[in-house]
Amino acid sequence: MDADRSAPVYETAEIDVDATPDAVWDTLTDVDSWPRWMPGVQSVVTHGPLAAGSRFEWKAGPGAIRSEVAEAERPRSAAWKGRTFGIRAAHAWRIEDSGPALTHVYSAESWTGLLPRLLPGVLRKAVRRALDEGLPALKAEAERRSPRAEVGDDRPVG
Repeated sequence: MDADRSAPVYETAEIDVDATPDAVWDTLTDVDSWPRWMPGVQSVVTHGPLAAGSRFEWKAGPGAIRSEVAEAERPRSAAWKGRTFGIRAAHAWRIEDSGPALTHVYSAESWTGLLPRLLPGVLRKAVRRALDEGLPALKAEAERRSPRAEVGDDRPVG
């Protein structure tokens, strides 16, 4: 599943992470941990492990979001769709191996529905801010969870 490029609200972001694709996947899909490290996420309730068809509810900002996982392909991709306040959202993640313990993460999010049609500029800024804060937070958490570089490893430490 991909985010809807033709939606009134569509934004993308990408970042390089000094961790393996498995470490990035494990961090991203540990939905229960989001309130500890993902900016704006206040609470999460999951209903089993993250897998295609599983559901979770979470609170971010003023609204509660009910999401369903549309794609979960370890460690390459994850995607979910959700609904809140007349907004239908889709969020897709691509995780690419970029070398020894280096991963490139690409994220795309789209919003459709009445509010995105009425307020595309305002809502686009909200999605842009969420991506601009969320990807560095994912990077920091995945790197924190990853084992430190071994002696003789070329990776920078820290």
